[in-house]
Amino acid sequence: MSKFLEIFQEDNGGLSAQRVAFFLWNTSLAAVWAYVSIKNGAMAAIDPGILAGMAIMQGAKVGQKLVEEKVLQPRVTEKKIEEKLVEGRGLNQEVIVTTTEEKSSILNPK
Repeated sequence: MSKFLEIFQEDNGGLSAQRVAFFLWNTSLAAVWAYVSIKNGAMAAIDPGILAGMAIMQGAKVGQKLVEEKVLQPRVTEKKIEEKLVEGRGLNQEVIVTTTEEKSSILNPK
């Protein structure tokens, strides 16, 4: 039973409401379709709008997952700090100028 419940979990171990909703929707649709088909003695037709809605929901989930994986990929941040001593005039004879350069890149691009 615990293996079955794992299909409803996200990568972080939390329960995915979207996966539960998809499962309930698909199970309900299959049960109603089977009931109508058995009652009529022939396979019932499923409305194309329902199939399109299911395809859109599933496609949205796939798109969400791709975006999450791209955003959550580990990144390497390289920071370069330079300090220069600049001679000045007047009251401040010496001024330290600090420049910071930061570059971020994906650790393991796919």
